[in-house]
Amino acid sequence: MPQLLSPMGSIEHTAHEMGQVVSAKTVIRRNEPLARRTTLRVGGPADLYVEPASEQDLAALLLFCAEHKLAFFILGRGSN
Repeated sequence: MPQLLSPMGSIEHTAHEMGQVVSAKTVIRRNEPLARRTTLRVGGPADLYVEPASEQDLAALLLFCAEHKLAFFILGRGSN
């Protein structure tokens, strides 16, 4: 599977750097299938999937994405 590069370089590097700005309870996964997280069970793998453990972690992640010009999408409960 080809891996996309983020503006920061490799996805592994981006995931590692994200992990430095959030608590250890925040989940960060690479190539996470989104189908298991949506009502209709559709969706390919996310380059990076993150579940912030707190509002502070969410705020840190949003700031991180803004500072590094990373696109993000907030997935609610997977249903419109």
